Amino acid sequence: MFKTTVKNKESGAILITVSVLSLVMMIIALGIISLSTSQSITNQHQIERIKADQFAEGAWWFKYSGQIVGSGANPSSETIDGKTYTITINAPTVDTGPYSTETYSVQVQY
Repeated sequence: MFKTTVKNKESGAILITVSVLSLVMMIIALGIISLSTSQSITNQHQIERIKADQFAEGAWWFKYSGQIVGSGANPSSETIDGKTYTITINAPTVDTGPYSTETYSVQVQY
């Protein structure tokens, strides 16, 4: 005979709180994934740069030793891990370095 009604004013508060927390956690997870991806790409570029630097140094010594023995051969390209590194060694026409030494320009493109 007696009807009792209870009104709960906080009926949607938990749903909104959980929704906001899951949205925040998804944004944080996406930020972590994005950071990880950009670090991987940066690391790959750094590895390629180190390989190119080592290849350039090796080519310079190859050219230097070739001049000592009378061979003027230049290494042209090398494929390392599926990536082609092309090298160009520019010998000066005049002595451009200090104390009339020759300065060589070594460029590697990859």
